[in-house]
Amino acid sequence: MWFLCAALVLTVCTPAISHATEVKVAGRVFTEYGPLPGAVVSLYAHYEDIQTQRPVMASLPADQEGVFRLQVPAGSYYFTVAGTYKGESYFAFHGNNPMRLTDADIWLPFMATKLNQPRYEAGDTGIKGVVTFKGQPLQDAYITVYLPTATTFKGLGFKTQSVNADGSFFMALPVGEYVVVAKQMKDGARLRPLQRGDLFGYFSANPVAVRAEQSVFVEVPCYPKADRTSFIDVPTIKDNDYRTADNLLAATNAGIKGRVIDVAGRPLARVYVLAYKTEAEVFQMYHLGHGTPYSAVTDENGNFYVPLDQGGSYYLVARDTLGDGPHRGEIYGLYQGTPNHTVQFTQGGRIDGIMITAGTTMGQEEISRQQQQAQFTDQVIANDLVIDQDTLWSGTITINGVVSVKRGTTLTIAPGTVIRFKPQDRDRNDIGDGEILVEGKIVAQGRPDKKIIFTSAAETPKARDWSYLNILGSATTNLFEHCVFEYGYSGMQIHYSNAKIRNCLFRKNGEGLHFNTANILAEHNTFSENGVGIKSSRLEGKVLLQKNVVTKNEVGIQFVHQHINAVDFENLNKVLEPPLFSENNIFENRKYNFTMGDRQSIDLAVPNNWWGSAEKEKINDSIFDKLDDEELGQVFFEPYLTTPQPGAGVQEPGP
Repeated sequence: MWFLCAALVLTVCTPAISHATEVKVAGRVFTEYGPLPGAVVSLYAHYEDIQTQRPVMASLPADQEGVFRLQVPAGSYYFTVAGTYKGESYFAFHGNNPMRLTDADIWLPFMATKLNQPRYEAGDTGIKGVVTFKGQPLQDAYITVYLPTATTFKGLGFKTQSVNADGSFFMALPVGEYVVVAKQMKDGARLRPLQRGDLFGYFSANPVAVRAEQSVFVEVPCYPKADRTSFIDVPTIKDNDYRTADNLLAATNAGIKGRVIDVAGRPLARVYVLAYKTEAEVFQMYHLGHGTPYSAVTDENGNFYVPLDQGGSYYLVARDTLGDGPHRGEIYGLYQGTPNHTVQFTQGGRIDGIMITAGTTMGQEEISRQQQQAQFTDQVIANDLVIDQDTLWSGTITINGVVSVKRGTTLTIAPGTVIRFKPQDRDRNDIGDGEILVEGKIVAQGRPDKKIIFTSAAETPKARDWSYLNILGSATTNLFEHCVFEYGYSGMQIHYSNAKIRNCLFRKNGEGLHFNTANILAEHNTFSENGVGIKSSRLEGKVLLQKNVVTKNEVGIQFVHQHINAVDFENLNKVLEPPLFSENNIFENRKYNFTMGDRQSIDLAVPNNWWGSAEKEKINDSIFDKLDDEELGQVFFEPYLTTPQPGAGVQEPGP
């Protein structure tokens, strides 16, 4: 059998690839004015083949009703359409691309829009333009750009932002190539996985090249997903022996099904469930800030179904905002059926019964005391573990892996307990895997004579032997008193949670304390001999750091830029609640006492601290900020203490 291959016109013939299974593909091509006779449907094995015009095969020109027919070897393909109407070129890129064809015949309607070319002019570096539907600007729409190396153009991509009321937008971008996609949710709904009737647009001349000091203008026309009649109302002639792409996906039922509840067991409706494909053997939190094409929204009973088309390991997260880290008050929860928060999915299979417990980040919900409390004394935790009931640790606890404290559960650590992490590096990133991850609550209240110690189990310990104690999305206040954190990548990380830290020593870690969005009270602590004493990457939450000692680290305090994708990231992060540093002794750190790093351009005021000198010039020399790099924010340290703050640092009992 022979097929005519085409780009915009039919030119070269190539023999069909011989496969055991062939699928009949048929459908119709429309413009907003009616069927598009003569349109050609092309199939590509790889996305880059569209730009080089190397289709696997192409249809004969569509008939007068816009109907085309193909017989296609089973496999995965990108489908496009090219045609002309009244001398104008039209183009379509199917929103379900790439589509996997197995053994079911499929009916594919295409809604083609006018082919537009990008226009360049001098200006700010980036992409500007307008999102339209049938020639009219769209409000409440979103524009997303993806890197051409992406295999699917779903989720948040490289960057996502909402358009203006007149459908216009400008997106500042680095020089490079981008695939531009527009979406509008019906009824003004917030951004979510596309549903029937939502609008979708793929810029016909993708990918778009962004050039230095130039703005490139694009118009992105949209069409309704799976709702041809709202695009053009003509009689239906679909052959009932064929399935639609959406029917085909639903019929496979391949994916993950489950339910999202709160700690009281009540269903959580209208919450996103996101599946992130990962090859990491241990949980990597930064993966969860980026986009994923695999998502769903819970129904009124908290039920969800995430369709998946690839086998592998997937992190599962429930939340009510797409992208970025959780913000204060957001519903958030990791799947905790396994210690690394993943499920193993076999391509074409289905997983049922997944339960995710979520709660309000940085809230004050109280975790009720369970009647039974598990007790571990002088125990070795040989494998990854999920703690799903209230637990008390005492004596020496040796951890060989990751311990997760499930939402609704409290881990209490008795005074004098030593927690030892055995060095292992399954993901080969030069950081030990040992970790305690807390979504529930942790209470570690030692005493001056019975400190709680988090340390390495190595004979010759060193920084990064274990990962960190990570408080993530906890909805209650976590307590630490008279603890020692040593030899970790970070002694403690606090994200989207509440914590009180008093009289604790952080020493010989890569980072002592690392936090972003959080409510934290840290007082009378000492940070010494770490790579970075205190590191912050977000300005949201009430953070008070007072009467601490930060000394003899490579860098005392570091404030860096947040690198996470989100819808309208720039606007989302304009709400500033800078941490308050007061009455701390920050001195004799080897490189700098304070640095603004990694493109952090926000100014920060840190008055009323001792910087190791009473001379302003010497203090300036110990700070790296806008005065050293004009792209950074400035640290304003005046007024400053001219003598050390009495009583700062860990307070030990007197004789």
